[in-house]
Amino acid sequence: MRWRRLLVTLVVAAVLTAATGQPASPTPRAVADGIDTGAAVGGTAVTDNVLDGETAAAVRRLLAARSAAVVDGDTEAMAALIAADAPEDFRLRQLRLAAATAALPPGTYVEELAEPVLDLTPPSVRAAIPMPVMVVEVVRRQRFEGYDPSENVTSTYLTLVDPDGEGDWVVRDDTALRSVGVVGERYLWELFDVGSVATDRVLVIGTTGEPELRRLAGEVEQAIDRFDEVWTRPWWGRIVVLSPTDVAE
Repeated sequence: MRWRRLLVTLVVAAVLTAATGQPASPTPRAVADGIDTGAAVGGTAVTDNVLDGETAAAVRRLLAARSAAVVDGDTEAMAALIAADAPEDFRLRQLRLAAATAALPPGTYVEELAEPVLDLTPPSVRAAIPMPVMVVEVVRRQRFEGYDPSENVTSTYLTLVDPDGEGDWVVRDDTALRSVGVVGERYLWELFDVGSVATDRVLVIGTTGEPELRRLAGEVEQAIDRFDEVWTRPWWGRIVVLSPTDVAE
């Protein structure tokens, strides 16, 4: 249980970060901004990879439909937006992402194309898939109402295919850029079935079962009380904590 005690310590550090607005290290998004996307797609100048307006509009419609499926918890709608030949583990993660709505508090979720809108498809991926294909960076904005002071912004890199060549794009995978060291971020509830416990100031999401989630919520409540005793400046006063079963998760 030592690592769980460490988690509570890290929660206090997170509270301090929320209060001061000073993160301890660069965010994954900030690190991703340093990637040479031209090199990632085989050295082609990025200006040659900008999506045309019609294609970008079609992709935005796809992302809007995916966002609605997640907010509504509609696994059937999500399934309809996944390619028939998508890897099974990817398909399951996408369905779990939509299904998680039932286990989590109300919130917002939006997927949108990163700017500039580039086709990042590596030549090896284009050669291996016998249909129109593209890899795009997708920005995901997620927030739990009443607990997150602002949107949690992450990036993922989706492989899209157009099976009939008519502009009806669907999602096939999210690992196409792994070979060049570019990996998108994933939510805990996208990888595993989760539960949640909410108090007035703490939302705990995890895979450890309700009794453990409640115990951890109590510990974090106490940590916030101790923090408030020494911190006099205004801060949001609420926090989201993730509780995986083990360090591997």
